[in-house]
Amino acid sequence: MTRRLATYLLCGLGVLAATVLAALGRLDISNLLLTVVVLVVATLTLEAAWLRPATLVIERQHELGHVGDLIFLSYPEGDVADGHVPREVLFQMYVAVANIGGRKALLLGLSLEAFLDSNLEPMVSRLLPAPVLAAEYRQWQSRALLAGSLNIQSETKMPPFVLEPDEVLSLRLRMLSGIDWSPSWDLARLKEASESLSTPVCHGRILLIYRRGPSLVRETVVLPLRVDAQSDFAQRLATITTNFTVRPAIEQRNIDRIGTDSGFPIAR
Repeated sequence: MTRRLATYLLCGLGVLAATVLAALGRLDISNLLLTVVVLVVATLTLEAAWLRPATLVIERQHELGHVGDLIFLSYPEGDVADGHVPREVLFQMYVAVANIGGRKALLLGLSLEAFLDSNLEPMVSRLLPAPVLAAEYRQWQSRALLAGSLNIQSETKMPPFVLEPDEVLSLRLRMLSGIDWSPSWDLARLKEASESLSTPVCHGRILLIYRRGPSLVRETVVLPLRVDAQSDFAQRLATITTNFTVRPAIEQRNIDRIGTDSGFPIAR
């Protein structure tokens, strides 16, 4: 846009110079200068009218104001040393996908491929499974006037999505994992999980796949993540197990893992 404005400014100066030259009797140079200006303006007009290929871009939806994207959850329990039991890891982030091109695009898939540290190196942890698939999520409520009951419904739609030029689509990435404290979580496994969280999660690597006409486009975008209570989660695992020497008797609670398997064929 800056280049275009600068070009129009130069064209205006060219017209002014041509006018001055014509007043001085240099019609040959004035006509040549005006011809160049007309050709430049015509080229800019044709470029603006020419339909550009579809181009999809990703933006974080900061306006939704979530506390954190990746939250490590511990729950109160009086029978353990710290008084809190590390249980769940919730990742939830909303992104806007916009078509800034001049033609339609077919969005085939969007997913978080890896959690990254400050050096953009992938984090390897059974508590941070990937990929996390994005979907369109809507929720609404209705009320039965006679019964007086409130009915809350939600809908999740997976790709593909068709995006018209200038169209914006809001997608949600959501993953829930954690420790269910079943017998399979022995001391060695708990220690491995704690050590895998010793490096802070800082970014997420997003994979965007779409079609524009016959062309398949695959783009990778790195977005910063807001992370809450990661170090507390890892430290509590060491505390309640007395530095991984004693496994406490903690009630098992099943975790309904979501986000890594949609049942739909997702482009990779």
